[in-house]
Amino acid sequence: MQRIELDNGLRLLLLPEAAARVFTLDVWLSVGSRYEEGYPAGIAHLTEHMLFKGTARRTSRQISEEIDNMGGVMNAYTGQEYTRYYIQTLGEYAPQAVDLLTDMLLHAAIPEKELEAERRVVLEEIAMYEDSAEDLAHDSLVEHVWQGDPLGTPISGTPQSVMAIDGITLHRFLQENYTADRMTVVCAGDFDPVAMEALLRRALGGLSKGRGLQTGAPPVFHHGVVCRRKDFEQVSLELGFRGLPTGDADRFALSLLTAIVGGGESSRLYQRLREELGLTYGIFAANYDNHGAGLYAVCASVSPENQQQALLEIGREIRRLVEEGVSEEELRRTKAHAKISLLMSQETVAARAARVGRGEVVMGRQTSVDEVLARWDSLQAADLQALARRLFGNVPALAAVGPVATREEYAQWLQEAFGGK
Repeated sequence: MQRIELDNGLRLLLLPEAAARVFTLDVWLSVGSRYEEGYPAGIAHLTEHMLFKGTARRTSRQISEEIDNMGGVMNAYTGQEYTRYYIQTLGEYAPQAVDLLTDMLLHAAIPEKELEAERRVVLEEIAMYEDSAEDLAHDSLVEHVWQGDPLGTPISGTPQSVMAIDGITLHRFLQENYTADRMTVVCAGDFDPVAMEALLRRALGGLSKGRGLQTGAPPVFHHGVVCRRKDFEQVSLELGFRGLPTGDADRFALSLLTAIVGGGESSRLYQRLREELGLTYGIFAANYDNHGAGLYAVCASVSPENQQQALLEIGREIRRLVEEGVSEEELRRTKAHAKISLLMSQETVAARAARVGRGEVVMGRQTSVDEVLARWDSLQAADLQALARRLFGNVPALAAVGPVATREEYAQWLQEAFGGK
């Protein structure tokens, strides 16, 4: 990989691979819902939508037709700490792909008619979340544990905040945030690296450097229970522990521990609650990492009459992991699954581009596949038990959505399930 930093601070990552015959262009920006201070919530997400709605040179329809004519795929998404745009096409169309995406990034027109339509699209997305118990439980948990911090704000914003965003505000947000120092461009696959560097320098070398990323103090983790009564058949429960922040030294152990706790059908929680007891159709665990903050979540949907028992069983399995650790055979099997999953995930040009882009923007460094494999190999069962003790040392927060019980009942069940730890 060739890493080039332009005078304005923009980073280029070039991964030429002519034999691939396909080309991926990834643009990563350190722009997300966490960095919207001074703007209505959801503006980063709405901005991402609006970049597809026309430029000074292209209408929305022309953008769609142009990517179709390349036989390509173009998409984007917004997170809490970054926004990603990408195009995947044939290698022969690499210059056209660069021209298209850089035009969208630099010269978004934001037509008023398109903005009105896209606001309605985002409002429909927000309304759709109201019909998903799992989405509501997760958003409710995040809002509760990170209350008072931008991390607790929904990425899409609220209906009120979205309606408050006008074209002038969007243009200002673009000028202040889509700057060179917050942008990383990744090119992977079939392209001429010398010609590509020259093309990107011409297209993006004049982009404003920007004023840097403004970050605040790490947020405070709030415990407790939040309930939302909804007319669903099941209750969605999401437990929240203080997780690992981005770049934490224990992140390699975390991936293995999560697989054991709730990473699939062979995980402890799935086997116990689904296969043995039939308490839930599905259950999983995940760590949501951000700079300076992490949330470790265990999620399950259960019938109302089974929720107390489900919480007690989750608590028993987690306490058993803390007290007894993992077996050598369980660790060996988990490492093998993790390795094959990682290796298979890197088989495409697009996946390799996404990996290096995320490493640059999120981690601030590249972690090679070989390094990850070596770190996994070095881990012992005692390392995972130590991490379990670090993660699961307190009664978790809880979000419940559906035909819920009372906060007092949930607080009592959590205390029983986790033993006051």
